[in-house]
Amino acid sequence: MGPVSTANGQKEIVQQCVRNGLDFFDTAERYSVGRGESLLAEASIGTGAMICSKFTPTPWRTTADSVVEACRASCERLGSQSIDLYQIHMPDIVQPGRWFGYENKKDRTYWEGLCVARTIGA
Repeated sequence: MGPVSTANGQKEIVQQCVRNGLDFFDTAERYSVGRGESLLAEASIGTGAMICSKFTPTPWRTTADSVVEACRASCERLGSQSIDLYQIHMPDIVQPGRWFGYENKKDRTYWEGLCVARTIGA
């Protein structure tokens, strides 16, 4: 096996995991700004591994469509038509206006986005 920092080393680690029954891998769009998804995609080609990724709530993502768009971008980085498990990385806790009496929680909107992504196969 080569160094873990190389594509060959990463692929060997994933292959060893799968051979030993560890075939579910977790990543997220926020890990190295999507690079984590791309690295995992490259390392897991042909292994049959299941992939989980996550949507990251941010103040500028305010609609269900933003979840669908993020899911599609994750699919593209993962080289897949779909993701085995797609989740919200954290609840909508970034509420900078909370201290001024203004909150705009979008958890329900994000859940709706997950449902839409599921139904269109994103």
